[in-house]
Amino acid sequence: MNTHNESADSVPVPFALRPPSTDWEAFALDGSGTCHGWAWFRPPAAPQGVVCRLADGGVTTLRGLAMVTGIDPSMVSMWVVFGTPCVGSSAVGVLDQPLVPPQGAGDTNITIHVGAGTAVPVGMVPMAMNQPTMAGGVGGMVDEGVYTSIAAHWSAIQAATVKLEMLRKQIDDLMMQLNSLNRDLTYDEVGHSTRQDRDAWDDARRWMRNASTQLSRCQKACDVGDTQSVGKKEWLQNIHDNFIVSRQPVDNIQGVESEFEYFRKLLINLESQVNGTLSSASTDGLNRGRRVLAEIATKIRRAKSR
Repeated sequence: MNTHNESADSVPVPFALRPPSTDWEAFALDGSGTCHGWAWFRPPAAPQGVVCRLADGGVTTLRGLAMVTGIDPSMVSMWVVFGTPCVGSSAVGVLDQPLVPPQGAGDTNITIHVGAGTAVPVGMVPMAMNQPTMAGGVGGMVDEGVYTSIAAHWSAIQAATVKLEMLRKQIDDLMMQLNSLNRDLTYDEVGHSTRQDRDAWDDARRWMRNASTQLSRCQKACDVGDTQSVGKKEWLQNIHDNFIVSRQPVDNIQGVESEFEYFRKLLINLESQVNGTLSSASTDGLNRGRRVLAEIATKIRRAKSR
């Protein structure tokens, strides 16, 4: 990440003059010059916005993030706070409340979408919120706020899908390690261990078997669970690519948004479940077994060095 930051004592570069970022840009929320977080301007998923990520222990508000990134809060069309979209006008009452990620939040980013009324570079198309616009080439009306919310949901779905693919590989790797570690004690290990050591090893093996069972369930959830409905994914992508991006009218758009939001929550819940299982399997299974074997190995070395 870049180390350059902007302090509150300096005048932030107006968002309209910001080119797309090529890396995370550090920022300070006060005059200390301390890095309080990072911003990525005009990412592909939000060409008229900025994605912010707070450093550990960093505390600020939506207004604070908007100001430090050169955005007038009144020009914000959509906030996506830790994965939850909020239309710009709906956030007026919470602009000055501290931003605290909810426990177990799968998305720790804050995305600020800038709407109509903000000057933008040539070639950038501003997204108007709260003002219905004519859909291109079709005589219907679209609710820009709902369409932007669906786009945010789809972006989060894609990000969560990538995370789950990485977590799925971690499941396989951890299961291989557990299966390799879960074995009978060798002749030397039995001969140089105490009854307490052998009981501890039996207990560790039970934990490892339980961890493997839990990981196997996560495997199935990732491979054939509710999030793996090919028809559902294709339907969501078709709606996004053919209607949301081009702002074409869609029947029951609120119902469509609910479908995107529900699928996104499925992915977030699965990601949380897998993360929890991986952590538990590593701590209660793998690390427990390694500790017992390490203690026995120490006794073997001591006995042979005499």
